[in-house]
Amino acid sequence: MIAARKASGTAAKRKAEAILARVIEIRCIDRLLQLIALFYLLKRPFLR
Repeated sequence: MIAARKASGTAAKRKAEAILARVIEIRCIDRLLQLIALFYLLKRPFLR
């Protein structure tokens, strides 16, 4: 099991890196959307 893990270590690392990159991307997009939503909500009362 340990030998198999060592053999597939690079593949697993690449997979983990790809997943991490996607998670970071999603989080950045989420934060941007949250900021836009907050900005919109803050601007709305002043427009009334």
